[in-house]
Amino acid sequence: IIAMLNVSAGDIVFEEKGLYSVEKFVIARRMMYWQVYLHKTVLGADTLVDGIVRRAAELTAAGRSLPAPEPLRKLLATKASSADLSPKFISTYMGSVFKQWKHQDDFILSYLSRCICERRLFFAKLLSRPLDPAVVSRIGEAIASEYGLDREQVKYLLTYREIKNH
Repeated sequence: IIAMLNVSAGDIVFEEKGLYSVEKFVIARRMMYWQVYLHKTVLGADTLVDGIVRRAAELTAAGRSLPAPEPLRKLLATKASSADLSPKFISTYMGSVFKQWKHQDDFILSYLSRCICERRLFFAKLLSRPLDPAVVSRIGEAIASEYGLDREQVKYLLTYREIKNH
């Protein structure tokens, strides 16, 4: 592929005979992205981390003091989500914070932190069409009943979203 690349009028172009190779390369990269970043295990772990960060930010906003290093405290004060965390930040701080938070008295924060520490990740199910809202509601009611939660807290244990491979 590289041998077929050229620069023409400031643009990168490739020879016509290289079209098939470039097309296969782009498709392979897309499939690799799908298999790695949109794998069901990664989606489950990402949802857990996002729930932990959202809950910690919510508790911080309500005046609760959580054990956390100063950079994370600042981030939580801004009502952060896991999308605001860089991989370096997660690997530096979050492992130890999850271990501390699994002992908090807030059920949601401690439950989610225990799940990530014990590698009990959320289950991800990929569907070809959206879930019926009545089904989501029934599942939410069952979770609320099982754990003694209100509907607002169930959003941390039951999430659904659309995943696209663009």
